Amino acid sequence: MDQVIDSIDTSSAVLLSDTDFKYAISKNIKNSSKYDNYKNSKLIQQTISSLKYSNKMISSIYVFDYINKRGFSSEMSGYISEQHLYEHGWLEWLRNSKNRPDWIILKDTISSDYNITDSSMLSSKKNITSPNSIDATFYININQNILNQKLKKMHIPKYANLWILNQNNDIIASTQTSNLFDFSPLFSDDATTNNTMIYSFNNTKYFISYNISSQTGWKYIFTLPKNKAYENINNLSTTILIVSILSIFVVMAFAIYLYTIIYTPIKNLISAMNKNKKGKVSLCPTDNKKNEFSILINSFNSMVTKVDTLNRKLLQQEISEKNAQIKLLQSQINPHFLYNILDTINWIAKINNVTEISDITLSMSKYYRLSLKEGKEIVSVSEAIQLAKAYLDIQQIRFRDNLDVYIDIDDNIMNCMILKRLFQPILENAVTHGIGKKGSNGLIILSGIDMGETMKFIIEDNGIGMDKEQLDALKSSITGMDFDKSGNYALKNLNTQIKLFYGDDYGIEIASEYKKGTTITIEIPKIINS
Repeated sequence: MDQVIDSIDTSSAVLLSDTDFKYAISKNIKNSSKYDNYKNSKLIQQTISSLKYSNKMISSIYVFDYINKRGFSSEMSGYISEQHLYEHGWLEWLRNSKNRPDWIILKDTISSDYNITDSSMLSSKKNITSPNSIDATFYININQNILNQKLKKMHIPKYANLWILNQNNDIIASTQTSNLFDFSPLFSDDATTNNTMIYSFNNTKYFISYNISSQTGWKYIFTLPKNKAYENINNLSTTILIVSILSIFVVMAFAIYLYTIIYTPIKNLISAMNKNKKGKVSLCPTDNKKNEFSILINSFNSMVTKVDTLNRKLLQQEISEKNAQIKLLQSQINPHFLYNILDTINWIAKINNVTEISDITLSMSKYYRLSLKEGKEIVSVSEAIQLAKAYLDIQQIRFRDNLDVYIDIDDNIMNCMILKRLFQPILENAVTHGIGKKGSNGLIILSGIDMGETMKFIIEDNGIGMDKEQLDALKSSITGMDFDKSGNYALKNLNTQIKLFYGDDYGIEIASEYKKGTTITIEIPKIINS
């Protein structure tokens, strides 16, 4: 019996040492969202349900949260609100049991329909405390009938009975349905921890042997009528033989049981793994048993399903990318024809001594040549800078002497690979919304810094800038879920490309001050051109 108590105490210790459970039950959820409340309740419910199924001796587990005034039961899903606690008598039940000792006999227990029923339980009560208060109380319950049945299954002589009493001599379990004995006179204050004697109850003499547990103080008592003792001795040899034969069958049955519950699931899991290894999506057969193997198989099936879903999405993405490339190639109608036209315009401008038209035509020719080069979207930093420089050359002609450009890139990163149009949308916004609104003395600085494992690019302008409200609106638009058709589309599109290509940890950062300018920073992983 001490092993049963140790088992329940171990389960209690598991619950008390579970930091996630203690945090969830001690958390004040008053100001939490509905989703956070759902996750909080689900964690508590799953924890006590898993603990119940991990120990066959546990009949049920109750948890009462004093902070949030709610209850949980392993026999019900979700939590029981304060209203249900009140309406079904839980609050009264809790007040009556709150100050009971650690091990108690519950004569009033809680059924799955919220009501209190008269079903006797042996319960281990533990408190979850903070420095100044009790945050919650949980009860790990053992149905007394289970204990009685365990005692009745023990091989004891005919007419003999076993009894388990607590410190107050209350009967916790016995092999006899009715209590015909008063054991109190046997246990005085100076009673020994074990003894054997002959004692009379109701004019019948009994052999009585007892042992007092040093761990719990409980009494384990064996009783046998004296006139029946010698009758049992004659049948002892036969009983030993029968028990030996039965033990052999029990061991064999247990071995078959282990083979069924361990080897078969492992064999099925290995078979499914080999099929998936060969490229055939295959789920492992499972059942409704709640054990470690079902958890493992369900996890494997979930992983296979997710991998198959991701593979399908990847295939669809590759198809979409191919279609996009085809559309891109279709849109690039004879770029050589475009270069020839621009070259013709350049020569006409030179013949007529229109230098500005010649310069802007050469810059446009260079820009489109770099932009359309081989349809590549990933280029070196050096090539991306050339593309940015060609665009800025055009804008400098447009703004005449009202736009200065300064480019400073670390040599160590010039051969690293980046998105081809990483700078283009930012430069366009700097020119259009920053320098264009300012009108004069414009300055754009493009810097590239080697950060070791990453690269940091900074684009600064001294344009009109933004106030805090405009800046917050821009940031919200860029990181929001919906694409709009406002001027923020280009930056939002760029931010999305960065996250898709480099990961969700990367993106653009914006800082701005009204009438002083705007700074946009991009830090991305360093990809070496191999």
